[in-house]
Amino acid sequence: MRILHIATEKKFIIPLMNIINDNNNHRYIILTKKENDKQNNIQFFNKKIHILKLLNVLNNCDKIILHGLFSDALINILFFQPWLTKKCYWFMLGGDFYNPKKQSIIKRKFIKRIKNFVTYIKGDFEYVKKIYGCSGELFECFMYPSNLTKNYTLNKNLKDTINIQVGNSADPTNNHMQVFDFLRKFKNDNIKIHTPLSYGNKNYAKLVISKGKNIFGDKFIPMVEFKENSEYLNFLAEIDIAIFAHERQQGMGNILTLLELSKKVYLKKNTITKGSMSLVDYDVVNRIGNEVNIIRTISGGSVANSIVSIAQQNLKTAFIGKVNQDELGEKFSQGLKKEKVEFKITKSSTNKYTARCVILVSTDAERTMNTYLGISQELTEEDIDSSIIENSSILYLEGYLWDLDNAKKAIKKSILAAKNSETMVALS
Repeated sequence: MRILHIATEKKFIIPLMNIINDNNNHRYIILTKKENDKQNNIQFFNKKIHILKLLNVLNNCDKIILHGLFSDALINILFFQPWLTKKCYWFMLGGDFYNPKKQSIIKRKFIKRIKNFVTYIKGDFEYVKKIYGCSGELFECFMYPSNLTKNYTLNKNLKDTINIQVGNSADPTNNHMQVFDFLRKFKNDNIKIHTPLSYGNKNYAKLVISKGKNIFGDKFIPMVEFKENSEYLNFLAEIDIAIFAHERQQGMGNILTLLELSKKVYLKKNTITKGSMSLVDYDVVNRIGNEVNIIRTISGGSVANSIVSIAQQNLKTAFIGKVNQDELGEKFSQGLKKEKVEFKITKSSTNKYTARCVILVSTDAERTMNTYLGISQELTEEDIDSSIIENSSILYLEGYLWDLDNAKKAIKKSILAAKNSETMVALS
């Protein structure tokens, strides 16, 4: 199997090569205007004479992995040799297909021909199908090692300076200027603003640097040179706060790594990826609920749905949970009662509302879920009725609650009651 990888940046390729670790069947080509020699089994094509060589390797491989569609020359070659399209697998990077009006006619027609799409965001695939008229197959995967969580050993940070990362590239979709204006009020504090600008629009990068220096002076640190993967991980480890102001989901590798490092990450409130499930705060879920037409309100939730499903098989069931004394809390209680589920629900009047999920359904039947956990996160030991567990055959626990200290104690109490009564325990 001869697999050809083609990209315009080596940023993601080298870490991918290390995971694949197969230089016999995989070949890597970077299309660039820079002067580079063959490196780490990567060939750099940067001269017109390389076009003939590229034509040869394209026609003599079994699969073509397109790491983004940023090379007009490559797109033109593939468009005028349509027999190559069937063996193309497009790693969708976002910037190569959003804003379709800015794409060339040939590129739009070529995208329509592609039959194999690779992404971890199903909403991106649905977007391309709708806008470009594609009808290919989706291969869902995380694509690059940077999108996977990892284990790190960090030294304790004793510095006083707060390091803030703004964006992940030199692309206007990062909305750097908007973020800088927001951070302007902190310019006299002990902060440093770090802005990765090593790839993207070079002219836009100059504007970002100019404004950043103008507002923050020496506290503004632009990152214009590409960093190797290990070096970039060390950079992320030093970050305290990261701000990504994209309108759509971008910078997933940065975001996942920063979260794994327990850093504080801010996204734009209206950043919702079609086909995904997002945890949001009350203001966001309330705003979305007010802006759309709510067709139906029904009791639900991971474990609640499972319990109702079991109850519908004429089996005796019970549910332990927590709601507020609000409208949705009452609807949830009545919904379980209607399904003949015995419920031991603690009703509270704190400032946290009953949990809810606003589900947006598009015309292609794709669901986008916006979940507010609310008061359900405040389940405590006092809310657990051990007698219900002791009189049950199976205890089914909600895995989401394990990350919360009080809820974890409640779960441990439930497990102990189950153990004492030889009740089987399952974790969602």
